[in-house]
Amino acid sequence: MADIAPDILSRAQAGDRIAFNEVVRFYRQDLLRVTYRFVGNYEDARDVLQQVFIKVYQNIDRWEPRAPFWSWLYRIAVNESLGWKKRQQRRYDVVSPLEEMAYPDAPSEEFSPLDRATLREAGQRVLDAIEQLPQMQRATFILRYREELSVKETAAALGCAEGTVKANGYHAIRRLRQILEQGGIEMENDEDESSAL
Repeated sequence: MADIAPDILSRAQAGDRIAFNEVVRFYRQDLLRVTYRFVGNYEDARDVLQQVFIKVYQNIDRWEPRAPFWSWLYRIAVNESLGWKKRQQRRYDVVSPLEEMAYPDAPSEEFSPLDRATLREAGQRVLDAIEQLPQMQRATFILRYREELSVKETAAALGCAEGTVKANGYHAIRRLRQILEQGGIEMENDEDESSAL
């Protein structure tokens, strides 16, 4: 995972708004993708992202380079996304609906209407299964397998040990397999649990 140039970061920490705008431009797309994967639609993801950057702006002077800057940003994005989900669940007492397009970042190909409907339904089932995971398993799964961060990067973003990431990833995949199989989707039983989804 790339980090922004240290001089831009130093200027942003010193209160330079132009430098902070460069920080926003540099990380915006990556953080939008992360928030989307947690909240399920782009409109809400943009709202969460706005809150992420407000928090970053208010606290950037407190960041210390013990860990990469991007991992600090990811931790804020994950926490804000999870907080948003909790508020939505309390507000409506149900899981917020997901976008119709389950995987909008999937390559576009020509499919028949039946193929598209089948893919959309399968994608929705996977997203619904991910929503049923405990919070830390869901966060680990999204960062590790959807965002494709390494174990070390995921641990840095979540502020936990690498062993915790491995354990949460393993349990998340096992639980997803159970949920999907209960829903009638048979999963291959690969030796590498991470290849299951």
